Amino acid sequence: MKKVLLFIMVLSVFAACSKQQEKKSVKAANQAVNSHPAVHAVVVKEKIDAPPYSYLKVEENGKEYWMATNQMDVKPGEKVYYSNAMTMQNFHSRTLNKTFKEILFVQDAKKTAEDLSVKSEVAAAHSSLANEPRVKIKIAPIEGGLTVKEVYAKKMELAGKVVMVKGKVVKFNPNIMSRNWIHIQDGTEFNGKYDLLITSQDKVNVGDVVVLQGTVVPGKDFGAGYVYDVLLENGKVIK
Repeated sequence: MKKVLLFIMVLSVFAACSKQQEKKSVKAANQAVNSHPAVHAVVVKEKIDAPPYSYLKVEENGKEYWMATNQMDVKPGEKVYYSNAMTMQNFHSRTLNKTFKEILFVQDAKKTAEDLSVKSEVAAAHSSLANEPRVKIKIAPIEGGLTVKEVYAKKMELAGKVVMVKGKVVKFNPNIMSRNWIHIQDGTEFNGKYDLLITSQDKVNVGDVVVLQGTVVPGKDFGAGYVYDVLLENGKVIK
């Protein structure tokens, strides 16, 4: 009986180690993903789930191949769209005990082209609008306006209200998701938050000190996992 229990324990440890090794291999592949501008549309022919991944045999323009992605709810006959992938040769899945002569590790598989487009745009906005280093400035708020600190501190109370904030433009990214993205700072901060995002159709220049008016939106979710603590929408530059 002891030998049987020992054998079961050894198998369990081996299985756990195998799955961990495969996760490391997939993670390494995802970290090395190459960006391809073309959107690929493929038809699923076969699916094998090996949580947390899905292995899909797909067809694209008459060619069949295997791809791996984060586990997704898709059935044979349905389409999948992607644009970011890396090809790996002779990849062995310990979980499946299967060696793929060639397989694509896909980072951004989606069930519709629209979802893929939104994810790509949001990712571009998020990556390019990471918080800038804090600027050593001290800008007094305009009469009747708020500071960056006050917007963060009172975000729920201010939700849906139009406010004015004066600050220095530290980041400007035009024409992402049909709007311009503006980051400003005024020298104030709340719980480590010192810059404020405003989406607008107006254009500004980095370094400008401006007064912006917009609607306070807390917890803005742009999809694809990108949520902003608070921002101002429909921003306008007050001359």
